[in-house]
Amino acid sequence: MIRRSFLKQLAALPFLATAAPAASASNTTKLKILMESAWGSDDATKAAEVLSKIVAKKIPIYACGACSRARGITETDLTEYGAKFGNPKIFVSLIEWADRIVTE
Repeated sequence: MIRRSFLKQLAALPFLATAAPAASASNTTKLKILMESAWGSDDATKAAEVLSKIVAKKIPIYACGACSRARGITETDLTEYGAKFGNPKIFVSLIEWADRIVTE
C-alpha cells in the first residue's frame, strides 16, 4: 500500500515539473518589486529627517562593515554623520545592553 502511494506520487512528478515554469513566470514581477525596494525608498528625505534627529541627539551610530563595503560606503561617508563601522562584537554588546532595537 505504501509502495503504491509512493509510485503514484512519483508518476505525478513530471506534471508538477511542467507547472513550475508557469509559476515562476508569474513571480517575475514580485522579484522586480523586491529588488527595487532593496535600494531604499524613492523619497530619501524621510530617512534623512530621522538620521538628522539621531545625529542631533548625539546617539552613536554604527554601520555594518560588510554591508557598507558592499554598498560602496566609506569611512568618509560615515564621519559626515559621526557614525563608525561596527563589528559583530560591538553589535552583540549593543543588543545585550538595549531594551529596544531598531533595524533596517
